[in-house]
Amino acid sequence: MKKLLLIVLTVLSLLMFTLSGCSSAESKEDSSAGGSSAGKESASRLEENTSEETGEASPEASETSAEMPSVQKTEEDDETALYFSVKEYKFTVNSSIDEIIAAIGEPMDTFVTSSCAYQGDDYTYYFDGFEVVANTDEEGVNRLTSITLDDDTVKTPEGLRIGMDKEEALSLMDIEPQINGSVYTFTSGYCMLRVQFGNDDCIKAIQYLLSQR
Repeated sequence: MKKLLLIVLTVLSLLMFTLSGCSSAESKEDSSAGGSSAGKESASRLEENTSEETGEASPEASETSAEMPSVQKTEEDDETALYFSVKEYKFTVNSSIDEIIAAIGEPMDTFVTSSCAYQGDDYTYYFDGFEVVANTDEEGVNRLTSITLDDDTVKTPEGLRIGMDKEEALSLMDIEPQINGSVYTFTSGYCMLRVQFGNDDCIKAIQYLLSQR
């Protein structure tokens, strides 16, 4: 009888030990899982705080699209003393190319290319002795962004022409130039007149451009 009772107690002890071990293992697994989850959340918060402290933006936020500026219509009172004249018709940068063609006639040739300075395309119109480049403004009007004299058959209203001596050329201008090496820039209103001199101190290039303001 005592022997039977001893066997029963031994079996019960083993059963309780086994159950206790399973419970402990489950508790460890739960604790381990909970610790792992908490660790992930903590790591996530750490990454966010580090990003905020360093000011680092996400790749999506750091990507920006640099837009080219568009040609703007100038105000009526924003006058300029610098202009070009053909057949007694005066025009300057920001003038409408359609109005110019109506006044002086059709160009000899045209060329279209993607603009390097403004939005959209540049339209180059070739005339006898000079060429102009136009770009479309926000209102859909093709306005001049530059006027370039090609040879000495044409001259500015002041009398500047390609091949002219520097001393004579400067004596014809009433505007004080900004000098950058061989390039003399005369600015009035929204127009710049750039004159480049060669090694012989004679004009080698004349160009009207929109002023950078």
